[in-house]
Amino acid sequence: MSDAPFNACDYLCDRCMETDHCRIYALLRKKVLSKGTDSLSKMRPPSLEDIRESLDEAIGLLTRIAADLDIPFEGDQDVESLDAHSIDSDDIYQLALTFTSKTHVFLKKIEPHVASEAKEAFDDVVWYHTMVSVKTRRAVASDYDGQPEDAVSSAGVALKSLTKCVEAFDRIGGLDRLASEEARALAVTAMEIRRQISKRFNLGPR
Repeated sequence: MSDAPFNACDYLCDRCMETDHCRIYALLRKKVLSKGTDSLSKMRPPSLEDIRESLDEAIGLLTRIAADLDIPFEGDQDVESLDAHSIDSDDIYQLALTFTSKTHVFLKKIEPHVASEAKEAFDDVVWYHTMVSVKTRRAVASDYDGQPEDAVSSAGVALKSLTKCVEAFDRIGGLDRLASEEARALAVTAMEIRRQISKRFNLGPR
């Protein structure tokens, strides 16, 4: 069974074609069944204990993979080798973080008024707007740490997430006149972040 896709993953297992041979999915599936449901999408929001358990599982998985590849790995190792200040002040990451924050405010504002025909687009933005800043930061951190493959994989997910947001903003704006102006402005910002990420990590359109 494959350990992929790691940082190329956007965590939407229900839409993924790689689940039959993904060890990450197998672990998630096991957790879902243990919670008494049969769908990843029906799981309740995670508690702190769930998060702690997931982190322990992730560290265990990484430890086994590192052992298979004969790579030293410390489960409690911090990222002190990275210049955290440089990462957090990186221009692209700051733009992505601002985009996520503004989109979050936008979503809270329009949520009570979302029409049924715009619900799918709304849900797409709910999921993907957080991926933008998370994966952009991972790409930037990996770039600083000299891990180009990891950086490109994470940047690729950020690009995909931005594209999904742009498409969803277009649908929301077309269906909700009151939200159209703000949705259009956020879409413009998303396209600019996408342009900068593509240029920095030498990636084409996604």
